[in-house]
Amino acid sequence: MPYITDKQYVERLLIPAMMQVIVTILRENLRNETDMFDPVAALLLKAMKETINIIPQSRANKIINRTMRIAKEAMTLISNRVIGAQYLAIAYLMIDLTERNYFIVGQESAFARAWDTMAKVMHLVVEDLANDENTIKAAKELEQCLQSNGLFRAT
Repeated sequence: MPYITDKQYVERLLIPAMMQVIVTILRENLRNETDMFDPVAALLLKAMKETINIIPQSRANKIINRTMRIAKEAMTLISNRVIGAQYLAIAYLMIDLTERNYFIVGQESAFARAWDTMAKVMHLVVEDLANDENTIKAAKELEQCLQSNGLFRAT
């Protein structure tokens, strides 16, 4: 198995980490309906753990801390947008990263199941935002933030 750098681990963890931020916001705003997000949160956590379960815990902790710091920084940039736009910005970013082979989603992976569940929950919320220019701009802002942190750039 080839050596994976800390940067590569962070790149693999960032989309699930940013989705965790969305789930946290939804839980805070929909206090009475938080149990619908429990399976998503559990699957996102599982996806992150699966990514780093083969490395020593001390290294994993550093990678998780770096990932969460960058995820929060990126999400803060778009925090003034409605939650649906934030979710779509992550979706657009994920599609772009997938097309450029930075991010690969296994069809039956924990992340894929979390994403599918979130898509069902968010469907009505994002319907009117799908082609919104501000949402596309938010995705670009996320990408620029991540690149300024040295991530997802061609080497």
